[in-house]
Amino acid sequence: MDTNVMIPSRQVTLFHSPNTRSSGALILLEELGAEYELQVINMKASEQRGPAYLAINPMGKVPALKHGGALVTEQVAIFLYLADLFPEAGLAPRVGDPLRGPYTWTTMFQLVPALPVIQAYIDRLSARPAVARVKAKDAALAAAQG
Repeated sequence: MDTNVMIPSRQVTLFHSPNTRSSGALILLEELGAEYELQVINMKASEQRGPAYLAINPMGKVPALKHGGALVTEQVAIFLYLADLFPEAGLAPRVGDPLRGPYTWTTMFQLVPALPVIQAYIDRLSARPAVARVKAKDAALAAAQG
C-alpha cells in the first residue's frame, strides 16, 4: 500500500457578495461543513467590474468558486460541483445515474408550482441553521460595505 498518496484538498474559495445569488452557494458550503475561504466582492463599490474580479469571472457576476485548478462561475454548476466534491452528503445522484438530470429547485421561477407540500419543504430548508448563519454573515458583510 502506497502511504505517499496525496488526498486532494476539498477546501474551496467562494467569491461572494452579501445578499445576492451567491448566498445560496454559501449556504450549501455551510450545510456541507466544508472548509472554504470567502472572497467578498463589494458590488456597491463595483468591485465586480474591476480587472481583478473580471479575471475570475469575465461576466462580473457572483458566485464564482475556485477549487485547485478548477474555476466554476455559474450558480447551478457550483451546486453540482460541490455535490460531486462531497458525494457522502448524498445531495445529487451520482454521475451516470439517469436521475441526475431532472432535479432542480425552481419554484422561484414558477417552473414548479408552489403547492403546500413544496412550500412546506422550502420553509423547512429556510429554517435550517446554515441558512441563519449565512443570513447573519451577509448582514455583517453588507453593513461593513456600507
